[in-house]
Amino acid sequence: MITDYFNATINQARERARVLKAKIPNPVIAPELVGLQGICESRLDDIIASLDYLINDPQINRPELLRERIRFFRRILEDLSMIEGTGITALNRIHADDVFLDKIVFQIHQEIRFPLRPPAVTCISQSYFGIWPSLGLMSVPLAESDFLLHLPDIYHELGHLLFSTENPKVEAFQRQRAKFIGAVREYLREEVALTKRSTGPTEYQLLILKGLDRSWIPWSEELFCDLFALYTVGPAYAWAHLHLTASHTSAPFNVRLEGEHPPDEARMRVLLAGLSILNRDADAQAIARRWDELLRITGHSATPLYRRSCPDALLEQAAVYAHEGTKQIGCAIASKGGRTISGLLNNAWESFWKDPSNYAEWEKNTIATIRQAIQPKLPNIP
Repeated sequence: MITDYFNATINQARERARVLKAKIPNPVIAPELVGLQGICESRLDDIIASLDYLINDPQINRPELLRERIRFFRRILEDLSMIEGTGITALNRIHADDVFLDKIVFQIHQEIRFPLRPPAVTCISQSYFGIWPSLGLMSVPLAESDFLLHLPDIYHELGHLLFSTENPKVEAFQRQRAKFIGAVREYLREEVALTKRSTGPTEYQLLILKGLDRSWIPWSEELFCDLFALYTVGPAYAWAHLHLTASHTSAPFNVRLEGEHPPDEARMRVLLAGLSILNRDADAQAIARRWDELLRITGHSATPLYRRSCPDALLEQAAVYAHEGTKQIGCAIASKGGRTISGLLNNAWESFWKDPSNYAEWEKNTIATIRQAIQPKLPNIP
C-alpha cells in the first residue's frame, strides 16, 4: 500500500536528518561558524520532531488525511534538502578559503557598523554570490577568495539581511523601502489613468502595468541592496556591477516582469544617482563613460517598455530613500579615504584601470599579503 511506502520513506528521512547532525563537526574548527552550527542543529531537531509527528500522531495518520500528510512530508523534505546542500555542506567541508572570507566579512561588519550578526561564508556557490538569511550563511563561488573585483558584492548580500528580520535596529531601512514602494505605486496609478484615457487598445498595456506592480516588490529590495552596498563600500560596488554585467549574455535593458532582478541598466542608473548623493561626481562620470561605451559596443539601447518600467525619477527617489535609511540604522557611509576593507576594494578597481595589463600580479600579491596578515593558524584546515 502507498501508506506503507510513505511510512518507510518518512522513517528514512528521519534517519537522514540524524546522519546529517552527526556530520556537523563538533567543535567547529572556526569560531565564525558557531552560529551556523547552532542554527543547523536546531533546524534538524525541528525536522526530526516534524517527522515524528507524521509517524506517531493518530490524527494526521487518519486515512482521509493521507494527501495532507504527503504535502507536509514534501515540505519537510525540501527544508531538509536545503539545509543539507547549504549549511551542513558548509560546516562539513570547511576550507581555509571559507575562514579567510569569514574574517573579511567580520571586518566589514565592524567597519560599517552593520546592525545585525555577520553571516558565515562558504565557497560552494554554483553561480554567483547569494545568501540564506534563515541560516545566516553567505555563499560565494569557489575561487572568489583569490580575487578582489567582485568582493564588493559582499555588501549587497549583507543588505538582504536587513529585509529578513523584524528587528528595531533595521526598521528605519525597511520603512524607507516602504516609502519608495509607495512612490512606485503612485507612479503606476498615474500610468494606469493615462493608459485608460488613451485611444486604441489598452488591455495589453494595463496587463503590463499590473505585472510591474508585482515586479517592483522584489526589484525594490535588489535596488536597496545595491544602494546599501554603494553607500557602505563606495564606487567599487558600481564598478563591480559593470564588471558583472559585461560578462552577462542578457540585455541590460531587458524587463523581466515578475522576475527577481530589475534591468541591469536601472541598477547602474540608481548607482550613479547614489554616487551623486555621496558627492563622488568624478567617479560617477568615469563609470558612466565606461558603461555607455559597453552599451555601444554590445549594441544595446533603451526600449519603450524599459523607459516606462524604470523612469529616472523613480530611480533617483530610490537613491535618496536608501541613503536616508542607511544613515538611520547607524551604518558608516563610505568616505574617500575608506576603511581597511572598503579602501582595499576601491584601490583594487583604481589599480585595475590604472594598469590593466599588470593588475593580475598586483592582485595576487595583495591577496597573499592579506592572507598572511589575517589567516588564522588552524592546521586542520586544508
